[in-house]
Amino acid sequence: MQHRRRSIVYHTLTYHLDSAEAALDGLAPLAMARSKEDLMYGAEFDDEGNFISLTFDWLKNGNRKFSSWNNTILGSITISGDSLVAEVNSDKRAARFRAEIEKRLGSRATLKNAIRESAEEMLGVREGKRTRMRKSMRSS
Repeated sequence: MQHRRRSIVYHTLTYHLDSAEAALDGLAPLAMARSKEDLMYGAEFDDEGNFISLTFDWLKNGNRKFSSWNNTILGSITISGDSLVAEVNSDKRAARFRAEIEKRLGSRATLKNAIRESAEEMLGVREGKRTRMRKSMRSS
């Protein structure tokens, strides 16, 4: 059986949130077996104990490629203040995450920015920066 290789496309989806707490309540189930309380162990708080930020993985049960794995990481979610940033590596996952946001948060989250870059585009940007940096180092 021949497998078609899918190209990796990185998506960064940025949302404005009405409430970070409401977003955490709505999206915590995407971390699968981890409870909201468990997720909060990795959170940052200010001196008064107010929530500042949290990053956690969006997970699903099992893994198609490796049956011995318990789960698959679908993306990364960061909630910070009135902002949510999700990073995924495919068009399908980006669409699926948008649907999850709509289902779980509705109008309490507004998409502000969506960046889509292929691996080649990301490497080109990085190589371009390296080239410029090398040139500027030579001229100093």
